[in-house]
Amino acid sequence: MLLRDGRPFPAAYLARELEELPAGANPVELVPGQQEGPGGLIFEVQPRACGSWVGCARPGAMTARGAVSGLMPTPNQDDLCVLVRGTAYVVDVTDHSYQPVAASGPVVTAVSVVAAGVLLLATPWGVIGIGPDGVAWRTGRLAIDGLRLDEVDESRLIGVADPESAEPREFVIDLRSGGHEGGAAFEP
Repeated sequence: MLLRDGRPFPAAYLARELEELPAGANPVELVPGQQEGPGGLIFEVQPRACGSWVGCARPGAMTARGAVSGLMPTPNQDDLCVLVRGTAYVVDVTDHSYQPVAASGPVVTAVSVVAAGVLLLATPWGVIGIGPDGVAWRTGRLAIDGLRLDEVDESRLIGVADPESAEPREFVIDLRSGGHEGGAAFEP
């Protein structure tokens, strides 16, 4: 699920998904750095500062029901978050460089929180905060069997770990630091 808190982050580019690779295009390949899965997401970026280019993002081998795909601006106006079947990349659109976002599982929810200056990427077990300089923080494991994000404001995210279990547990994440309270208890 791709969500926003009412508005997207400002971006110094336009980006769109493409159905197929344009004739003669030499795409920038985004690969996860581990075993990749089949298929991919083709996209075009038109930065204001330089010429347009085409990219092809490959998914990782991990998948989950509800894994998301799409393009989302980040708190950095020159960065684009590319999501392909749960695999996330942060791409600098001016020089085509990218970083795969290491996650404990596939991204199943992405939420822009402009008021807090963070893009949230949730896996079935934890949450990653993308700030102006890339990955700002990541929580420890919050859930055993999935999580649900319920409320977000400029300073915190409230959600439920294992919402379908007999004992769901609320958690609260500080959006500045990624520190959290609650969620499922895990033995160290």
